[in-house]
Amino acid sequence: MKSRITKTVALAALMAGAAGVANATEGWYGRGDIGWSWDGEIDVGDDYANYEFGSSTLEHDWSEHLGLGYAFQNGFRLEGELGHRFNQIEPTDTIDAGGDVHAWSAMANLFYDFNRGGAIEPYIGVGVGGARLNYNVNDHSTLNYSEGEDTVLAYQGMVGFAVGLGEQWDLDIGYRYFVADGAEGDATDTFIGSSTVVTPYTTDADYEHQALTVGLRYQFAAPAPPPPPPRRRTLLRRRRRRQLLQRARRRNSSCTSSGIVRTSTKRRSKPSMQRSTVRVSATSAARSSSVTPTRRVRRPTTKVCRSVALRSSATPSWRVAWPPARSKPKHAAKAISPVRRATVCVSL
Repeated sequence: MKSRITKTVALAALMAGAAGVANATEGWYGRGDIGWSWDGEIDVGDDYANYEFGSSTLEHDWSEHLGLGYAFQNGFRLEGELGHRFNQIEPTDTIDAGGDVHAWSAMANLFYDFNRGGAIEPYIGVGVGGARLNYNVNDHSTLNYSEGEDTVLAYQGMVGFAVGLGEQWDLDIGYRYFVADGAEGDATDTFIGSSTVVTPYTTDADYEHQALTVGLRYQFAAPAPPPPPPRRRTLLRRRRRRQLLQRARRRNSSCTSSGIVRTSTKRRSKPSMQRSTVRVSATSAARSSSVTPTRRVRRPTTKVCRSVALRSSATPSWRVAWPPARSKPKHAAKAISPVRRATVCVSL
């Protein structure tokens, strides 16, 4: 049991990740298939009390199919299909001369594809449409002959898988089960005696066909190309931006640990519009252990720092720092812990 589970998982992984050519999975496509019927039958009933043809097996023969459809991104495919099937009818006790049957069909099919874009894409599908049946069965021993040609409702079920051969080509291998019931025909019963008597009656044929198909599918739209790699200039800009952010974070952390309160500016599109003023209340600076500035900012040209003593009797001193800071400063922040002395840096 464990070995079976392991093999199943390995097969699923192979189907999901098999290396192959990337296929287009969306847009219009066309396909052509040929099939080999390996099972099927036709059941001919009638309203004549004296005779009944019964059912007979269809001999192996070929079938042809052409389709045009559209593949959606969600995995579904909708297509129209034209098909033709031909089979000889095997002789039976009531159909000793056999016969043949042609079936032309026009179907609307709906498919669902699994593992879209993979090297192997399994699918299931159903179809409904119309079929034109042309059949004839003969029994020479009783001189009963029937011919019919009628258009009836038809339906089919399909299952298979597609193997990617190129960016736009797939090899399609599948199985089809096709049914068309209720095709009416005309029959005659001939009696030869002193006089020939021909009795007409009506027949009703039920048709069933199973086939294995092999064909090619062509996707008109090529798969989308992969996105281009980022340019070297873009990579350098991103690296420079990261470096500036790291440098600003280190500077802010060092200022916070030393009890410095910074005011920052935010750049605007025009330097002439970037104006600011900073107002510091000396009374509040003397009463509290930290200073909270109020700011309107102008693009920094010179950085001026003012040392303010926490006691009201202290005389503030000024110092000028040159050159001005080039990095983009942060917003104004409060000191983390109360200190005996605070420094306010103002960018003018």
